[in-house]
Amino acid sequence: PTCSRSANQCPSPFAGVLFGKKRQLQIGGPVVGLTLNSHARLVYSVAGAGAFVVSLGDGGAEPEPLAATSSRSFASFVPFSWSRDGNQIAGVADGIVVYTEDTGEYTRLTDRGGAPVWLADGRRLLFVDDDRIELVDSQWRRRTALFSAAPSEIEIHLSLDAGGTAL
Repeated sequence: PTCSRSANQCPSPFAGVLFGKKRQLQIGGPVVGLTLNSHARLVYSVAGAGAFVVSLGDGGAEPEPLAATSSRSFASFVPFSWSRDGNQIAGVADGIVVYTEDTGEYTRLTDRGGAPVWLADGRRLLFVDDDRIELVDSQWRRRTALFSAAPSEIEIHLSLDAGGTAL
């Protein structure tokens, strides 16, 4: 919906509650993805309402929607992982997608997979695709299978150590 922030007429699209040290955000609907970066910036997705980003360090900052896109395939973007530089967000929208904050652009890396997490190099991501853990290079979009649990599926979220070197 359109609104006037200067006239304070923006209806909040939020109704559940997320608590932080200094803030309380009202979130209206089920949160389907949420991740915090080292710069105290939170990105989350609300089912049916889109993805939003907010700086928790700014006491009065309001959540802002991620840039709109004309592509329906990115409308369901669910964030999973921030890049180390805090400029890119890896997420899922019918495959692995990267959102770049500086440009407001979405880039599709794969047409399948989920739960992407950035490696320390800021260029490659790990992700789960059914029964495999794979690596994708965000520049070349090359995929490499690293581990297979076939015939079982992998139903976990990936996490790396603080150095970004161990799974």
